[in-house]
Amino acid sequence: MTAAFLGFIVLFALAAPLIFDPNIQSAKLIAVWQTLEPLPLLVTNPLLFLGGTAIIGVGHGLVFAGIVRGLPESILKRGFVFGLVVWALLFIFLVYFTPFNLLGAPLVLASMVIIGFFFVAQVEGLILSLVYG
Repeated sequence: MTAAFLGFIVLFALAAPLIFDPNIQSAKLIAVWQTLEPLPLLVTNPLLFLGGTAIIGVGHGLVFAGIVRGLPESILKRGFVFGLVVWALLFIFLVYFTPFNLLGAPLVLASMVIIGFFFVAQVEGLILSLVYG
């Protein structure tokens, strides 16, 4: 349920020095996260953000439960395939649309975030595969 959130927090913490480096990051993205009001929920109300990601996680779990029969038999393969689908259909678009398109993040940083979210999606897929077997 919160696997994606926890993965996001770890990814964000590891990448923060690059994400907020004014020498390589767009001033617009930094301002949105740090000074432009309203600040992101993740900054102002992390528990509300966690609740939203939990709801999304439940949705992912329901989707997984609905398609599990069409996924590979192996728990690892099943988790990998589901994580790949979530990553391909969700995370790539979100990073492309928001940080890269709207906020002017450099392609290199946006690409690094997309790669990081691949691992977040894989953790979520593996956890769902273990839970739903």
